[in-house]
Amino acid sequence: MPHAVTAWLVFDRDAILAGQVWRLWTAHGVHFSWSHATTDSLTLFAVVWVLARHGSVRTVVWALLAGAPLIALGLLLAVPDMRVYAGASGLVMLVAATAGGRLWRDVPRLRGLLGLLAAAAVIRLAIDASGVLLPFGTLPDGIRVAWQAHALGLILGGLFAVGVKRPDERTALPMAHPAAESRP
Repeated sequence: MPHAVTAWLVFDRDAILAGQVWRLWTAHGVHFSWSHATTDSLTLFAVVWVLARHGSVRTVVWALLAGAPLIALGLLLAVPDMRVYAGASGLVMLVAATAGGRLWRDVPRLRGLLGLLAAAAVIRLAIDASGVLLPFGTLPDGIRVAWQAHALGLILGGLFAVGVKRPDERTALPMAHPAAESRP
C-alpha cells in the first residue's frame, strides 16, 4: 500500500483527536511491512475461522467491528505517548480470546490445551512489555511491538467470550423452575 494511503489510515493520535475517527477502525488494516501484514493476516484468518466454526459469523463480525475502535480508544486513553499504531495483532488477540472462551465453555476436552495457549499468550505479552526484542519479529527496525494493543485485545476478547451466547441460548425460552409449577 502506498505510504500516502497508509498515512491516512494508521492510528495517528493527533489526527484522531482532530476528528479523523475512521482511524479507530482502519489502523488495524494497515501494517509497517509485508511480513508484518502477512503474519497478522494469516493469524487473524486462523482465529476468525475457529470462532466462526465454533461460534457464528455474526459473532466474528461483531467482535471485529466493535473490537477495533475499542482497542484504538483504549490505546488513546491508556498510552498517551503512543503517537502511531498499525496492525491487526490486537484484533488477533481479541478474536483468539473470544474463541478460546467459547471453546472452554463448549468443548471441555480442550481445556488443557486452551490453558497452555493462554499461558503462552500471557508469557509472550510479558516479554513484549519488557522490551526484549525476539529474533523472529516481523516489524521493521525502529518499530516496537504495541503490547498494550495485545493486552487490550485479550481483555476485550475475554469480556466478549463471557457475553457471547450460543445460538440455542439466544433463542431458547426461559424454563420454569420445577418448584414454581402450580399444583392442583
